[in-house]
Amino acid sequence: MRWQAAPAIRVRQVRPPYAAIQELDRGGDGLARGSVLVLDAPSPVQAIESEIEVVVSDLRRRHSVSLALRLPDPDGSQPLWLVVWAYRLGIRAFLPPDGRIGEPLRHWLANPLDLAGDWLDWVRLRHPVSRESAWYIARIVEGAWRFALLSRDHPERRGLAAFCEHLGVSERTARYHLAKDGLPGPERWFAGARLLHAQLALQRDPALKVTVVTRMLRYSEPLSFSNRVCRVFGATIPTARKLLGVEWRFERWWSWATAGRSPGGWSRRRRPA
Repeated sequence: MRWQAAPAIRVRQVRPPYAAIQELDRGGDGLARGSVLVLDAPSPVQAIESEIEVVVSDLRRRHSVSLALRLPDPDGSQPLWLVVWAYRLGIRAFLPPDGRIGEPLRHWLANPLDLAGDWLDWVRLRHPVSRESAWYIARIVEGAWRFALLSRDHPERRGLAAFCEHLGVSERTARYHLAKDGLPGPERWFAGARLLHAQLALQRDPALKVTVVTRMLRYSEPLSFSNRVCRVFGATIPTARKLLGVEWRFERWWSWATAGRSPGGWSRRRRPA
């Protein structure tokens, strides 16, 4: 069954470079990478009373794109309760009614409120995740960037084993639970989290030099860092810096992270993080 928006909700799209809101072409070849779907609602009350939950759930299952909500609001802000309510549904950005697009999208999408939770939500729409696996995934995603900052002057303590020791968790136990759920191993989450946090840091601060992040993550040169991001997320650093949203990155990471799966389960062959 093809999805149709609830009467009070209008869905349109914003494509890179995020300059204009366009009509959504449902008969086209799909959404461009980095696109954002914008849900327009006449008012907060009508948004809540409409079938927006069904609309958001269907969009998130069918598309790996960020969702934004735009409501009439004279001062361009939304009450906290509305942000919390919408975020729990899966909406990750909020646009003011004054026509501004790029700046608000970058503000919200480069600063996810709960990156680990967003990542788990995306996976759960496509694959079962136990409570135990979710706990380890959240710890890895939340701690990977802080560990990179802490260990940047200690290159000998930057790998997965040192990271698990820093967290006080068992790498072996984490690997067991993730494998039991048919999920990528901890080294894949660790590698993806480090690189994803790096991309978001570059988006948040246009003045941040790629060489600084390259050294922080202990790559020999910016080209090596960019190639690694391209391999894992399918975009070079210049491109990744321009394209907003984490959902398309989750999808690309998932393809990379599951590439070593064998018919009998996850390959035990270790790859460098």
